[in-house]
Amino acid sequence: MHLTARRIRRGLLFAAVVVLVVLIAVFVRAYRGAAPPAGTEKALGAPTTGPALPSVTPGPGSSTRTTDAGLGGGLQIPHTLPPYTITPAENPGFVIAPIPKHRLVMTVTSAQTLPRLGYIVPTSPDHSYGNVAVPGGTRWTLRTTVTGKPYYAALFVQAGASGTPVTCTISLDGVVKDTKTTTGPYGRQVCLA
Repeated sequence: MHLTARRIRRGLLFAAVVVLVVLIAVFVRAYRGAAPPAGTEKALGAPTTGPALPSVTPGPGSSTRTTDAGLGGGLQIPHTLPPYTITPAENPGFVIAPIPKHRLVMTVTSAQTLPRLGYIVPTSPDHSYGNVAVPGGTRWTLRTTVTGKPYYAALFVQAGASGTPVTCTISLDGVVKDTKTTTGPYGRQVCLA
């Protein structure tokens, strides 16, 4: 009887070890970039064509300049993400699934020159953050691809001394998610999506 209980415990321990090894192998395969299912978009960082390319469009007669001083100081950020991720499910538990991709457009407009603006887009492959001067420009637009679930972006704007309103707008997949306008001299707003 004592020998039978010992055999049962050994069998259960062996089965638990096998299940653990299989779960680790599935996780490693998904994380290291197993091929995405047929019909899904290319992995981030892969060459794409058409409107999915990120772009920055300054207003007429303006230019953009991004300064990264003090942000990340030499930090290496990967240019691609794995095609699968482990994300919390709606109900308790986790799911291994492809990363959803979305088209994000951020726009800032004003009747007078835009002094400066800032943005954070953590999952954008090309435009994760910026502190942008728009000399002479009254309109600024950034188009990029983002991944995952909300929260996708934050856009920071401030009016000048004259108090001319500055409006920020964030659209996701063609749907406006947030629009705000500053009020008064040096008024500030933050658009979130």
